[in-house]
Amino acid sequence: KKFELSQKGGEDVDVSKLALLGFPLGAPMKAIEHVAAHVGPAGWGEEFFHLSVDTFVMNSGSPVFNKKTGILEGILVAGGTDFKWDDERGCRVENHCLDGDCRGESILKGSYLHQIMKKNGLY
Repeated sequence: KKFELSQKGGEDVDVSKLALLGFPLGAPMKAIEHVAAHVGPAGWGEEFFHLSVDTFVMNSGSPVFNKKTGILEGILVAGGTDFKWDDERGCRVENHCLDGDCRGESILKGSYLHQIMKKNGLY
């Protein structure tokens, strides 16, 4: 079966139904089913939106899909700061973001991918 790309913009997506597959820090594939919040437009252009989701370096390119329908809603293309320096410990530690504290992860909209693929005869 051919996969289906979303026709919606990222702002129209119900985050409670989203999941992501990826390889955080090069670890074996992990399914991330907890998307904490819809952060909003990415500020990079209308092709992107932001989500608050627990991802790390090497998750770029991960599919963001609707776990109920299987529709691809977007692709993770960039994230926030994963680690910060801890002076007390003398090393880098995970950067924990409280809701609204960080910019979130940048997602390229599935609807934009659909548009580009169709324009180039790929879909």
